[in-house]
Amino acid sequence: MPQDSCQPIRDFIEQLDTEIRELTDLLPELPSSQRPVTKLHIADLKRQRTRMKQALKACMEAKRTGV
Repeated sequence: MPQDSCQPIRDFIEQLDTEIRELTDLLPELPSSQRPVTKLHIADLKRQRTRMKQALKACMEAKRTGV
C-alpha cells in the first residue's frame, strides 16, 4: 500500500500530462485528416486531467482533516 494515499492520483495526472504533451507535439506532423480527431482526444485528456486534479484536491483535503 502506498505511503501517500494520494500518490496514485498524482501519478495518473503526470501520465495524462505526458500524453497531452506528446500528442500536442505530434500534431504538426500528422496528416490534416487526423488532426481533428487528435485534438478531440487531447481535449478529452485535458477534461480527465481536470477531474483528476479535483480528485487530488479532495484526497489532500481528506488527509488534512483526517476523514
